[in-house]
Amino acid sequence: MNQWANSQHNHFPAGLYLFTTEKIAAGTKKSCEPIDSPHLAKNQAFLTAYKERFENSLSAMLQYQFLIALKAKLAEYKHRTHNAVLMIYSQC
Repeated sequence: MNQWANSQHNHFPAGLYLFTTEKIAAGTKKSCEPIDSPHLAKNQAFLTAYKERFENSLSAMLQYQFLIALKAKLAEYKHRTHNAVLMIYSQC
């Protein structure tokens, strides 16, 4: 498995590697050979599911980051307007 797949932050489907490595481990397939069709179809299904899950989580993460940034801006705006109101009252 490659380093990216083992990363704690990326949960890549482990089954993806089983289809390509089981024959290599058995000595019946060389790593440079193309993957057979059934294995390729299974790999493609894993990749498609992973891609959709990643895009959904990325979208949710971006929305969450946007909301946090918006909340920070609103807090900053509230703080500035509160200070401006205090200054107006102190001048009366």
